Amino acid sequence: MENIKKALQDQNFWLAVVLIIGGFWNGFSSEDATALISTLFVLIAGVGQFANFFKNAETDWKRWVTNSNFWTYLGVIVVGFVPTLDAELFNAIQRIATDAINQNWQGVIGGLFTLVTFVYKIITTPKDPD
Repeated sequence: MENIKKALQDQNFWLAVVLIIGGFWNGFSSEDATALISTLFVLIAGVGQFANFFKNAETDWKRWVTNSNFWTYLGVIVVGFVPTLDAELFNAIQRIATDAINQNWQGVIGGLFTLVTFVYKIITTPKDPD
């Protein structure tokens, strides 16, 4: 019961709830509505990112960069501005960053292969002529 109480008091939980609820309206056929909802997602993620960063006066950069919330919010922000990007791209970047900080060079090389695959897919996928 105490874990549930802690989860309900955590700002990340409430940011995730708002993003999930907003996701129900993200599929509007109207371009204006989709742009508005995407902008709201970007703003919510940006606020969450800065709130996490400034939560403590002393920020441990290594811990912050390896935090999955950082990459989730960053992914929402970037994909909100560039919807053609795949959100999974940020999992690959997080893996590279975490492995580089931990000096796991084999993991960095594996993550780079994944990242190159994503970039290749983005470049070679034909654009939809709308």
